Amino acid sequence: PGSPHAKSLLWLGISSTWTLWHNNGDYGQISFAVQNNFGMGTPLTPYLGPGVGDPTGINNILVGPDTTVQLYWQQSFFQNRIRWRIGKISDASFFDRNAIAYDPISGFMSVDFNQSLSNPFPSRGFGTVLSSDIGDNVTIRSGILNSESTGTTSGFDGLAWGHLLTIVEADIRIFPEVFGAQREGHLRFMGWYNAIENPTGPGNIGGPGATFNMDLAVADHATIFARVGWGTPDVTVSNFAVSTGIAVSSPFGLDTCQTGIAVEYAKITSYGRSVSGLFQPGGAGIPIAPGEHYMLEWYWRVRATESTNTGPVIQVVRDPGAGIDTSIIWGWRTTISF
Repeated sequence: PGSPHAKSLLWLGISSTWTLWHNNGDYGQISFAVQNNFGMGTPLTPYLGPGVGDPTGINNILVGPDTTVQLYWQQSFFQNRIRWRIGKISDASFFDRNAIAYDPISGFMSVDFNQSLSNPFPSRGFGTVLSSDIGDNVTIRSGILNSESTGTTSGFDGLAWGHLLTIVEADIRIFPEVFGAQREGHLRFMGWYNAIENPTGPGNIGGPGATFNMDLAVADHATIFARVGWGTPDVTVSNFAVSTGIAVSSPFGLDTCQTGIAVEYAKITSYGRSVSGLFQPGGAGIPIAPGEHYMLEWYWRVRATESTNTGPVIQVVRDPGAGIDTSIIWGWRTTISF
């Protein structure tokens, strides 16, 4: 229901880092990444996410039909304790990361689990990020990025003082004792302020938000995660979102396998409905009302060769406000790295 057809996609990603100098633990580098998608036998659009009420991406490797580029300079100071980046940047590369719920290539595929749905992260645009290690187990990050970038241009499109996303995050490593053994985990506290062009009238609007993100190894082969986020409804697609899940490596003693399951609840805003193209049928551009969004995802990944991973991904989505009672998405993901 909501998207009664199959989609087949080929995603291509290339990344590289060029080190210009390296001295006493510090370096100067140019970092580059490019991504693209192709529909294989089926159209790339309309996207599957909005078709089932999700304002972001059910498939987080779905970057659109246009090539997107990330290109920035990065430099470290004081034996790599301070790191500075500037250029065309994806803020999700540095903020709200997670041990098991971050990488759609090897873990959960939905944006809903790769970051908090309440985060108003823009597409790749011009910005700067500064990271500083405060002691051995605490890192502070801050960033200022173009909130209006579409990701497929130079990154300067729409850039203005009133169009900036400002972020500060504290990332803390912890080592609690769990079931009689010392384990490693992370606690991340992020605050942001998003200023964007008013989508419903003249001028600019802005508002704050916050995200808490944690992961913790609870056994030799099992790690849990949880996120909860809040945001100003006018400047983010979800003003409240909470997600949690677990990933297990070598399940049932199968050394070549990994599996994970996660669930999410989110409140979708009017802004989230409008930017995702969810409008009432025959409503002359009137967006579907704000509503509650539920999601479950399970994956199983098998390392078929040293460079190839493959396995099923099943997602269950419920969004009554968007007309989605229960939609089950059956998928298969294969990744080849070289």
